[in-house]
Amino acid sequence: MSYSTFMQSASIQPDSVSYSSYIIKRDITERLVAGLASNTRLTLLVAPAGSGKTLLAREILAQFSDKSCYIDAATFNCDTLEAKDIAHPSLADSTESLIVIDNADTLRGQPVWQQLKQIVKSSLSSHRFVLVSRYDLAEDFARQKAEGVVTEVGFKELAFSSQELSELVSVMQALKNYGANESAGFLDALLLKSHGWPAGVVIGLQAVMNGHSPKEFVDSFCGKDRDVVSYFRENVMGDIGEDCAELLLECSLGKQIDDRYIQHVMGRCDTTRIKELIATENAFVIECDRNRDSLSLHPLFREFLEYEFSFRDQARCQELKKKHQEISNQFTGNSSEVVYADFGGMVEKLTNRETQLVALISSGFTNREIGEKLFISEKTVKWHLHKIYAKMGVKNRTTAVAKARSCQMIS
Repeated sequence: MSYSTFMQSASIQPDSVSYSSYIIKRDITERLVAGLASNTRLTLLVAPAGSGKTLLAREILAQFSDKSCYIDAATFNCDTLEAKDIAHPSLADSTESLIVIDNADTLRGQPVWQQLKQIVKSSLSSHRFVLVSRYDLAEDFARQKAEGVVTEVGFKELAFSSQELSELVSVMQALKNYGANESAGFLDALLLKSHGWPAGVVIGLQAVMNGHSPKEFVDSFCGKDRDVVSYFRENVMGDIGEDCAELLLECSLGKQIDDRYIQHVMGRCDTTRIKELIATENAFVIECDRNRDSLSLHPLFREFLEYEFSFRDQARCQELKKKHQEISNQFTGNSSEVVYADFGGMVEKLTNRETQLVALISSGFTNREIGEKLFISEKTVKWHLHKIYAKMGVKNRTTAVAKARSCQMIS
């Protein structure tokens, strides 16, 4: 399912919202266009699949009209491609030209990548570039970044916020069939489960437009959802290396990818290489600790990977599950969560939504009341609280609230 397909069937009111302002954040577009019109010579759009990178790049491109060109690197044959094939001859004499190179990550590891980097670096005085990639390209342009001519945009900026999702209530015809509280609750719960991932949000909205009950959908929405599975299989797994794909499957059983899990559960010693490989692929890595000693995957992606792992190799999956449980019990006394090295009074930083849940329990709301307020089931509330306790290194809501107050997370 593409964004275009979704938008064509979404009954969006043209007067209230445009295609670009719905999928692409207008403030980011305006900021990037203004930057490219002044001091920025290179913009890096780096985020996982389904984040709206290409749509944002095309929106930027439209602002430069005929003095620009769009190049999709994924369409090139890297075996015969030369850097001169990417340089656009008609823009050679233009000082206002913009060149957008989409899917730039497909060129990495190819001989042409080094040549292309040199062309970009040597042309920054006369051309402006936008490189769209799933991989982090900052190290490739470290000197230019230090000179202040590079702007970077990542997943956190492209993800939907609560305010942006709430605005959809007024433009989504399908949601108008439900009450304001029900619609707002659905969007809030959808944001909580998708972490604002645009493709995940679209899948949820499409389900409601197709007649699914908002409450029933968000209660069951997870990485095993049919549309989520289809998306990850078609748009993610096929684009990452086979070695990394196998590692991701085996890493999916842990809350975090760290040395302890890699060594004791997976039975591997090359911990640094594994973490660097996964981080480089940018396969929905959404969090890491301060020293980058551990990584966390997007919850939907991790749930998908665990489902896929069981589907592909059930025996190996069950073997690692057993090992993971044994290691967890050794460190936590029969808890199903592994407690990781503490930093700053917290095991792992809470997300904004998790902080909201802590604030609600501190106000005395029961799980059932929290579920009604956030439009999720009581079972889902318990699941989220279980995650929060693990991140905070506590065992119950009383100590969670006390620790949150001591850390000044809540008043």
